[in-house]
Amino acid sequence: MPSDLDRPPIRDLLLVLVFQLGLCVLLLAEVVDATRGYDTLVGLFGRVLGTATAAGAVLASVLRRRVAVE
Repeated sequence: MPSDLDRPPIRDLLLVLVFQLGLCVLLLAEVVDATRGYDTLVGLFGRVLGTATAAGAVLASVLRRRVAVE
């Protein structure tokens, strides 16, 4: 039987999913800007939101490993 030590914690997997969500929002904002041909508030808001989400997930992952919050 596999032990519980072989599986990564669910919080780590959730942080990876949040990071990927942030990248998807960022890429969708770039697509909006490319199709419109000019900067819009939607594209700017998407870039800010996607960047903040991805950076927050990375920061939370780093802090989680440093502090070892259980």
